Amino acid sequence: MQFIIIRNIKSLMLSDKTTVCPNNLLDIAFKKKGSRVAVVNAGKKLPMLSIMDAVKEKLIIPVLIGDESEIKKTAENLSFDISEYEIIHEPVE
Repeated sequence: MQFIIIRNIKSLMLSDKTTVCPNNLLDIAFKKKGSRVAVVNAGKKLPMLSIMDAVKEKLIIPVLIGDESEIKKTAENLSFDISEYEIIHEPVE
């Protein structure tokens, strides 16, 4: 089985292992491109990085759920334009 590295996020994880995703899962995801996906805790860095990767590959249309100001701040810090995506303000997750 082959794997590819999606993103090296060692500094955000407890483990020092490299993050990988099996190609068969990526193949399935590419067949379902453009699915609307609700992402809770979207204002945190790790979920936002995952959203960025999935959007870059045109796999998802995210619906961002969490504290709206935190979501916007995190996106801005990562230079990620979220203006076209729905945000559901839910300060208590």
